[in-house]
Amino acid sequence: MGALLTQEPQGALNDTPHGELAGKLLIDAATFFTTLAEQNEPIKEQMLENANVYKQIGELVIKDPLGVLD
Repeated sequence: MGALLTQEPQGALNDTPHGELAGKLLIDAATFFTTLAEQNEPIKEQMLENANVYKQIGELVIKDPLGVLD
């Protein structure tokens, strides 16, 4: 996915923009981290932090795949 987004940021796969696909993958990863947090108290805090970051970045990538973070 990273290669597709880098090589052709405005491209699409099966009519879904690369940025949207990449963002959805990041948001799905956030859901995975949240699930891990719920099931593993010792790593809960770190997994929730990871989930938060992945969700925010996923939303940003969907909104603007070529965006730059300051």
